[in-house]
Amino acid sequence: MVKESGNSDVDVTVNVETTALAYALACYYYADGRLDKKQYETMLREMDHQFENRGFKTSRSAENDRPAQHRPFWLQ
Repeated sequence: MVKESGNSDVDVTVNVETTALAYALACYYYADGRLDKKQYETMLREMDHQFENRGFKTSRSAENDRPAQHRPFWLQ
């Protein structure tokens, strides 16, 4: 709260970025068994689409920007 600000006109805008929280929640639901693999992939695809429409970077766009890397054999 701003009191007695004199001649100043104070405008405050607060943006809370929740993209990481949304992806974490999707991972939690999948790990907890609330979503099967198909539902999880659909959820990620839809979130990516929604975030891209709003001009945000997504998990998919970061992967597409990097050159393909091979996984070690024990992670395949």
